[in-house]
Amino acid sequence: MNIANCLRQAILSLAIPHSYSSTHSHLTASMGIATTTPEQPLSPDDLLNKADQQLYHAKRRGRNRIEIHERPA
Repeated sequence: MNIANCLRQAILSLAIPHSYSSTHSHLTASMGIATTTPEQPLSPDDLLNKADQQLYHAKRRGRNRIEIHERPA
């Protein structure tokens, strides 16, 4: 999460104009994060799908944000 946030902030700090966007005047980054553990393994495809779901969740919630898939305890 820290690395993703650093990347998001670094992209934002570049202030790259994005005239085609209807939501932001400058380029932003949204990211989805998913994790796996030996106790609750996910296949590579499932892990990628979970991260992709979170990416689109971030975009629906306003973009320029990070969403993480919370694993059940």
